[in-house]
Amino acid sequence: MNVLAIDTSLLSGAAIGAVFDDGQRAERTLAGDRCQESRLLSAVDELLSSLGKVIGGIDLFCVAAGPGSFTGLRIGIGTVKGLAFALGKPVAAVPSLEALAATAFAQDGDLETLVVPMIDARMGRVFAAVFRAGERIFPDADMEPAELVNILAGRSEKRILFAGNGLNCYLTSFSGEVFPGKIVAYKPEATISGLALADAGIAMAAKGQAVSAEELDAVYLRKSEAESRLEEKNPRRE
Repeated sequence: MNVLAIDTSLLSGAAIGAVFDDGQRAERTLAGDRCQESRLLSAVDELLSSLGKVIGGIDLFCVAAGPGSFTGLRIGIGTVKGLAFALGKPVAAVPSLEALAATAFAQDGDLETLVVPMIDARMGRVFAAVFRAGERIFPDADMEPAELVNILAGRSEKRILFAGNGLNCYLTSFSGEVFPGKIVAYKPEATISGLALADAGIAMAAKGQAVSAEELDAVYLRKSEAESRLEEKNPRRE
């Protein structure tokens, strides 16, 4: 299967991954370019060309579907939806936190480590989930750091790996002192790997979880600030 993966869900930039059935694997990152669709498409073309491939040969598209930046998600989802629709190919909509956890696990995880991907959700909150050995322990959630600490404190695992930009604002909330007896590691710089995203998408497709371009949509754990302000100005009447 020939696969192209695109992530624009994080504020730090974009990631592209490509996996081909002839064994070729490659990825690219674009720091700060997530909001420029033309740059994203140019990067996709450059990556495929470097491998001697063309977009028409892709069998499956993968995209980080959220949670994450509302603007970034719209760019990534829109780009993949357009490509998949034009070529009549399926899409694997991979949860962003799952792809981030897979990236962190590949870099610094083991079978006994709890991997906790966190994305800054602003307003004193994080988008977070919990994984162990690639299996989900706790679902994606929009929560305060203290809520996440309570969830992790009762776990028996001896090592916790926190990953993602949620650590940049709330690192002290997850210090080693909060988890006595556990080894705590941090990767605040971690972002989604294009290849990790592609591999996760391939696994989803193998389970029959791919969707059509028409069915593709982003995963939002909360309403955008613009939507919230609009509802405040125009409250519903029961």
